[in-house]
Amino acid sequence: MTNSPTRQQIDEWKRCLLDLPDELFFSIMKLYLGDLKTPFHKPRLVDRIIHLFSKEDTIQRAVALIDQQDALILTAVELLDRPSPQQIYQLLQDSYDYFNFHNHLMNLQERLIIYSCSDNPLLHINPFLHHDIRESVLSPAALFPPATPYKVDSGPPILATEETLWCIAAQLKNYPEPLKADGTLKKRVGDELQSIFSTLAEDNKPTQFYLLINALLKLGILEKDRNSLQLVFDRGIKFGNKTRAERLYYLWAAVCISSDESVEDFSASNTSINQLSHIAASIENLFATVPQEYLFERTSVERMLVAAEPVTSEKPIAELTTPTRLIERLQHIRALIGSSQGIYRNPAIADLLNDQEEKTPLLVHPDFTITVKPPLPFEVGLFISSVMQLKSFTAYPQFEMTRTSYLHGRSRFAFDTIQQRLDELSATPLPQNIRFSLESWESHYSSVVMIEGITLSLAEHWDHMVRNHPDFAGYVLRDFGNGIYVMDASHRKNWQTLLQDIGIIPLPPVESGTSSQQDTSVSAAAQQFPSLSTPGSEEQPRVNSFSTEGSPKPPSDADQKVYQELQSELEHLPHANSNQKKELAAQIEKKLFLFPSQLHHTQISPSVNEARGINYSGKVRIIQQALQAEWDLLELVERTASGKPLRHLIRPQELQKSGNDLLLRGVKLPTNEELKVWVQKIGYIKKWKGSLFIQPQDYKQS
Repeated sequence: MTNSPTRQQIDEWKRCLLDLPDELFFSIMKLYLGDLKTPFHKPRLVDRIIHLFSKEDTIQRAVALIDQQDALILTAVELLDRPSPQQIYQLLQDSYDYFNFHNHLMNLQERLIIYSCSDNPLLHINPFLHHDIRESVLSPAALFPPATPYKVDSGPPILATEETLWCIAAQLKNYPEPLKADGTLKKRVGDELQSIFSTLAEDNKPTQFYLLINALLKLGILEKDRNSLQLVFDRGIKFGNKTRAERLYYLWAAVCISSDESVEDFSASNTSINQLSHIAASIENLFATVPQEYLFERTSVERMLVAAEPVTSEKPIAELTTPTRLIERLQHIRALIGSSQGIYRNPAIADLLNDQEEKTPLLVHPDFTITVKPPLPFEVGLFISSVMQLKSFTAYPQFEMTRTSYLHGRSRFAFDTIQQRLDELSATPLPQNIRFSLESWESHYSSVVMIEGITLSLAEHWDHMVRNHPDFAGYVLRDFGNGIYVMDASHRKNWQTLLQDIGIIPLPPVESGTSSQQDTSVSAAAQQFPSLSTPGSEEQPRVNSFSTEGSPKPPSDADQKVYQELQSELEHLPHANSNQKKELAAQIEKKLFLFPSQLHHTQISPSVNEARGINYSGKVRIIQQALQAEWDLLELVERTASGKPLRHLIRPQELQKSGNDLLLRGVKLPTNEELKVWVQKIGYIKKWKGSLFIQPQDYKQS
């Protein structure tokens, strides 16, 4: 065969088959090879399976029996490139409940269409079937229902942009304590925000402001201290060092996991920033996948999001927020637009991703009002928010230079820096009255000086020697005369060494009025924003990992031919009673047989893996059998007081004696919640064969 698997692929499949739990391994071997005569050698049995599936007839029959539901899972396996079962379930949970999903995976495994290994339980397609499945079965259109052309020339303004962020920061600086004790905005603060940001106000509710403030907290650009909110300027500078596109996706990721009910008690950490980076990369990949001018079903968009999630060591998005909520948040901020027909991408996104930023974004008017023209560097936005007063937030935000705003900015920037930056950013020369006011405000600001440092007091004879040392002046922040200096604390070791060299030994300790403890916490300003992994020319988004052009081959009559051969053989099968034929018919429906000859050597024995009704001892026996095996699961139906039965799939952990009954304790799948149920309350119980989809270590972790 021209498309035969490599030796390495065959060896990997063989190794994984040998790793199967014994019960499942021998069940598969007997299914395809018939009676196994002892002594047998497991590697030789697997070699016979490999030889069987290397035959063209076997491949054609196995592929012919693949139906649409099989194709859906196999397309997901191929698309996600060796995914875990949990990833597949996350992608397809709108089509499956967990029972049917797990049953389907088990069926595909027993049919040897997919496999996984115990040391790396990710899903693979049988290497002998892979080429034919890829050519004639896989259908991205089944996984992502086709889009409808939908041309829209423009879209509504997007509510979460970086301009919104630094304008929010500009307004918050006016409030020493904008929050109530419960984290909600004080009424005056909320009213003023809604007045200035009228385009963001929704039914006079501050939900949009909570989202944006919490996003600033998630990004570490704001810090919450009880009822106050403080700008972390250095952190904002680090955020501004990312590309404009990365900043946008980071912001949207932060909004998607933020509360819209109040300001959260949140402190950014390296862990949270890495998680935020993971979500941002997923959103970036999603928008790289969703083309413009097409309308998608919600199911398609949610599946695209799951498929767009990068494979990293970070927690999957599903553990942080649901894909449904994330899509709803993206709709809330208008990045995605929903309609009765579906969801489409807002055309306004293109303007936000433009890296061309205004070099002179300020239009300064003689009446001290300033018009700002986006887009501009984020660092420039932070400068504006620090030294100007926001008047109104529109497409071109309106600011005003006031004495109060200048004095606030002066605490961060030097006078020369403010004046120079205004000159650089203004599209026209600064009016003379504004220059005069800046100088007047500076005179007021500098009339009182507070210097942070270490006060050094020297006796007269030491002062004469130290003052004349050529290197001493470089460490002095202020010389008050009479041997009193304010020294630079950041260079303390250097000037202390200089004093010792002069002969001032020993130096006294630095006196402090308050005891201080070293802050060992990692500040938000010290953290870095990881770069987002953008798919390059050689690494396309997983949604585009194989061609979506054309349709899969139309279904042939091959599957019906195989069914008819099996049914005909079953009808004429000698030495089989009606119950045995019924069991074989059920296995044919599950597509466990490829050849009529398999029906002759399949042994049908009464099922001992399930019990129901009043068969108390049978239920106990099945539970005990499952507890003895590392791999087995239990499906059970619990009778409740309300009369409504509850169905569970559990990993059994313990059977406890309590009075006249036994209590079964286990962990429910897939939620890993603890379950306790009395055996007498179990109406039906079934032991599932061991599966590599649920690993023994999963038991030990719970």
